[in-house]
Amino acid sequence: MPLVWAHAEHLKLQRSLNDGRIFDLSPQTVQRYLIDKTVSPRLTWRYNHKIRSLPTGKFLRVELMASATVHWTCDDWRTATDTVTDDAGLGIHWADLPTQTLPEGSLVTFTFHWSVANRWESVNFEVQIATSGTNGLAPRNTAQSNGK
Repeated sequence: MPLVWAHAEHLKLQRSLNDGRIFDLSPQTVQRYLIDKTVSPRLTWRYNHKIRSLPTGKFLRVELMASATVHWTCDDWRTATDTVTDDAGLGIHWADLPTQTLPEGSLVTFTFHWSVANRWESVNFEVQIATSGTNGLAPRNTAQSNGK
């Protein structure tokens, strides 16, 4: 019933204009984001939102549409870590990479081993640790160099 929804939005707007404040503004939201200024300790990488940089002090959260193992490194594959995704429900699988202590300029490189398909992604993705955290959306993809 889109017309009924549009009417309701119009009434809320009219009420807000009349009151001089937003009518249906949640006080919990105001407290969290305007007063406490809560900021998430993580930044999320997804296939449809491939960040290129991550501010120092943040976790890198990788969200996927299927279960996988995130195979990652921060020293150009001299060492690597495997982090298995958790099922968040609703078709989202996530893994938090502990990148919060990496210094500025570090490069986190990762790929995936898909659990159900039992295959490697065969593409590496990179996120650089930076103070600005510009979050450009065009990642640098490199040929897989980790031998998998």
